[in-house]
Amino acid sequence: SDVLLRPKAADHNPPGAIVSDMVVVPTYEARYAYFPGGEPVDRQDSCDTSISPAFKAGGRKACWFWAKTPMAKQHVAVIFDAAVEVRKVLLHFGHQAHKKDVLYRGALELARASGAGAGLLACGGFAKLVDITHGDSVVQWAGEPQAARCLRISVVQGQREWLILQRIYVN
Repeated sequence: SDVLLRPKAADHNPPGAIVSDMVVVPTYEARYAYFPGGEPVDRQDSCDTSISPAFKAGGRKACWFWAKTPMAKQHVAVIFDAAVEVRKVLLHFGHQAHKKDVLYRGALELARASGAGAGLLACGGFAKLVDITHGDSVVQWAGEPQAARCLRISVVQGQREWLILQRIYVN
């Protein structure tokens, strides 16, 4: 259930870098979706707020990762600084002001370290944890701990709608 995986202080997001090969809405970069050590309490991000009606009311300025028309085989990936044990993953897609900007056909995947190279080359082969379907705004996985060096959200089928990934939580 969603209650089981709601982020808590213990959901710390292991140290790592987030990368993507998608075309990004300018200033809505992947770094806004994953915060090593957990999300900062008082965020004042620097994305172009004129692009989205979500910022019209003012208040807390928390940006997100926003990609234009993702194509099949594109991805967003977190490359952990070292191998970690992953027990659960929680993904938040879309936004109240952009309800259609979710992933309609994708996959959440993990990879163990291959030891061959840097960046995504360090990931080795990926194994699917869960299918992402139906344009869900929340996708979660919890199970037996999995040793992983990388986590990837892959697009299985291209889509016309843009894609917002608000947060990735890993514990």
